[in-house]
Amino acid sequence: MITPYRVDHSAFDSHAFLIESENKRIFYSGDFRGHGRKSEAYKWFLGHAPQNIDYLLMEGSQIGKKNDKIITEEDIQKELTSIFSKETGPKFVFTSSQNIDRLVSVFKACIKTNHILVLDIYSANVLHTLSQFANLPDPLNGFININVMFPYRTTKMLFDRNKKSYAKKFKPFYINKKIISKNPDKYVILVRPSMQKDIDKIQNFSEGVLIYSLWSGYKSKPNIMKFLDYMQSRNIKIIDCHTSGHAYLSTLQEFTDALQPKHIIPIHTFHKQQYKNLFNYPVLELDDKELLKF
Repeated sequence: MITPYRVDHSAFDSHAFLIESENKRIFYSGDFRGHGRKSEAYKWFLGHAPQNIDYLLMEGSQIGKKNDKIITEEDIQKELTSIFSKETGPKFVFTSSQNIDRLVSVFKACIKTNHILVLDIYSANVLHTLSQFANLPDPLNGFININVMFPYRTTKMLFDRNKKSYAKKFKPFYINKKIISKNPDKYVILVRPSMQKDIDKIQNFSEGVLIYSLWSGYKSKPNIMKFLDYMQSRNIKIIDCHTSGHAYLSTLQEFTDALQPKHIIPIHTFHKQQYKNLFNYPVLELDDKELLKF
């Protein structure tokens, strides 16, 4: 039997799972955190965690990193609001379109500061699809202060693959680079490296800001380095504004104590050897593809 448990994570509809078979109880944490928009789900879990767990498969993305102060998604929204209020010129946001919590934070900061959020087609379709299950900012469902930009590369791919409906449904909310160029200070624009040629067509600004809202380690990737260099060449200031979609150490410890497993199996971590010093439960350090026989 498999029982899902809703968890707090930056991606949409994330769950942990209790797996029961042959008199064994295995709990898979999945990716989770306790500082996001669904922190109530995490708090509920602490009071309703299943017991008699033989093996806990638990993520540890934050293990091995400096244990800084916990930054919540609400903190990120407040920081974005402050940036949008203070900075002049266009505001670009470089984040994952699948980080739904972050997209909501960006949208709420836009509303608070009277900016228009400009989504690209991909992000608009992600939000529209998921808006069937949650109250997410989707222009097709009546949310105001949202326009949709049609990046050349993405739009061409959709039309070449006979998927033009994914673009055409957002035609009433279409905005082009010429319109943005008339008043660039008014807009907050979601961007990614593949949109560099589109950004290049936005004119009439002497300064602006790019909010980098991703894991800092991605900055070493050549395409992202090139993109950030390009933005700086256009006199765009880069500001880091991010919190992880994964649990801090204190949350991992709290989560483990709620379950009280007989064993922990580290997953999704580069530092499985540290688990035995951080948790008060026996740890089984398995290698990828290694089988554990009960």
